[in-house]
Amino acid sequence: MRESFAKWRIPRDMDGVLVVEDFAAAGGQRLGIGERHFHAELELHLVERGQGLVLLADQRLPVVEGTLLWIPPGREHLLLEFSRDFKRWVLLARKRLLHRTLPRAAYASLLGKPAREQVRRLSARSALSLRRTLEDLSPDARRPRPIWNASVGFGLARCWSHFSEAAAEDAPSTPFHPAVSRALGLLRHDAVALPDLAARAWVSESHLSKLFMAQVGVSITEFRNRLCLERFVALYGDGRDAKLMSAALDAGFGSYAHFHRVFRAHFGYSPAKHRART
Repeated sequence: MRESFAKWRIPRDMDGVLVVEDFAAAGGQRLGIGERHFHAELELHLVERGQGLVLLADQRLPVVEGTLLWIPPGREHLLLEFSRDFKRWVLLARKRLLHRTLPRAAYASLLGKPAREQVRRLSARSALSLRRTLEDLSPDARRPRPIWNASVGFGLARCWSHFSEAAAEDAPSTPFHPAVSRALGLLRHDAVALPDLAARAWVSESHLSKLFMAQVGVSITEFRNRLCLERFVALYGDGRDAKLMSAALDAGFGSYAHFHRVFRAHFGYSPAKHRART
C-alpha cells in the first residue's frame, strides 16, 4: 500500500513532518492499524523506549531503546510487534529535503544499503541528544514554513550525523522463507483462506502455519485479520460513503459476527460505537 504526503494532504511547501507515537499513552494499543506499505518520502524512526519488530523489505529487524532506523523512499515496511510501553519519534522528509540536507554520497549509500544496514543502535548519550533535538522541533510546526523547513532539515542532518557516528553492527535480521514471502504478498491483496494460501505457496497448511508463526511472529489468522481491519477502515472512512456491514464484507470478513469479534478484540469497543464516533 502506498502512503504519501499527497494522500495525507500535507501542504506542498512543507518539506517534512515529525510525529511521536506513544503506545503507553494509548493503553498499549497501536495508534492506527498496520499494513505493509511504502512512502514516496523517507521515513526514519528513533525508539525512545520499549521494543518492537519491524518488517523492512524481506528482513525482520528487532528495534529497542536507542535504535535509529532509516527507511528509504519506496521501501516496504511494517511495525509488526511492539511492547505496551513502545514510544518512537517518526520523521518523514520529502526527497527535495534529502537532496538539500544530506551529502550526495550519503544519500546514494542510504538508498543502496540492504535492510540490515539501515538500523543502528545509538549510545545512551547520543540517543538522548537526538531526542532533545527532535523535542525542540515539535513546537515549530506552526511557525512560518521557511523556519519549519529549516528546522526539520536540521533535525534530519542531526539524525544522519548520529547514525554515521554509531558503530555499525551486524543487526539481527532474518530473511523470509520463500513460502512466507509468497503468503505475505497474497494476503496483502486479498483475505486468502489457509488452504488456498498454502497451495499457492507450494507447501502444506501445517508447514506454512509453523513457518509463518516462527518468522512473522503472529499467526496467519491474526495477520489476515489485521489487514482486513485496515481495509475496513479505508473503505468505511467517516461512514458517509459506505455502510458498516458492506465495508466489513468488502474488507474480507466472512460474516458480520466475525468482523464484530475481531474489531472489538483489537480496538476494545464495538463497531456500533465506532460508527457513532465517526
